[in-house]
Amino acid sequence: ELENKDELLASLRKELATAGAEYLREARALSKRRYELARKLEKTVEGEINDLAMKAKFRIEVSGADEESNWSATGFDQVAYLISTNPGEPMGSIEEIASGGELSRVALAIREVVAAVDATPTLVFDEIDTGIGGRAAGAVGKKLKALSRRKQGLCLTPPPPIASARSSRATATQNGIFSSRKRAAAASNPAASPSSRARNRCGCAARNGG
Repeated sequence: ELENKDELLASLRKELATAGAEYLREARALSKRRYELARKLEKTVEGEINDLAMKAKFRIEVSGADEESNWSATGFDQVAYLISTNPGEPMGSIEEIASGGELSRVALAIREVVAAVDATPTLVFDEIDTGIGGRAAGAVGKKLKALSRRKQGLCLTPPPPIASARSSRATATQNGIFSSRKRAAAASNPAASPSSRARNRCGCAARNGG
C-alpha cells in the first residue's frame, strides 16, 4: 500500500482543481472569441452565398454550457450552421434544409472565405450547378477559379460556364477514370473533332455509366 496516500490524494485533487480552473478560463475566452468571429463570418459567408444564385440567410450558432460534462480538447461549445434558402422560410440546420447543390455552393462560399487558414488540400463539389445557369453559373465558375489558386478543386459534371474555369478534364466510368486531358492541350489540338471539343467543354469530371 502507498504510504501517505491521503496526502497524495489531496495533492492530486488540488492539481486537478487547478487544471480545471485554468481550463475554464481558456475555454471561456475561446467561446467568447468564437461568438465574436461567428457574427463577422456569417455576414461575409452570406454575401458569398448570395453571389452564387441563392437568396439565403446564413447564421452560425455557437452554444454550449461550461459544465464539466461538456468539456473537450476544443472547448465546451457546440457550433451549428443554420440557413434559410428561400425568403420567409424559417432557419434550420444546413444538413436538413439545403439540397445537394445548395450544400456545394454553401461549402464553396465558406471555403472561399476561410481559404487562407484552411488546411484542406482538395475539395470536391457535386451538383454545384443544380438550378442555375447563365450568369449565376459563371459566378460559380469564377469563385471556383479563385479558390483553385489556393486549393485543388474537383467538380462533377458541371455545365459549360463552370467547366470553362477548369484547368483539366477527366471522364470516368464505373470502372474508374479512363481519360484525362489538360485544357491547354485540347485547345491547341486543331485535329480534335467538334464533338470531342464539345465534350471537353462540358465538365471537369464527367461521369459515364457505361
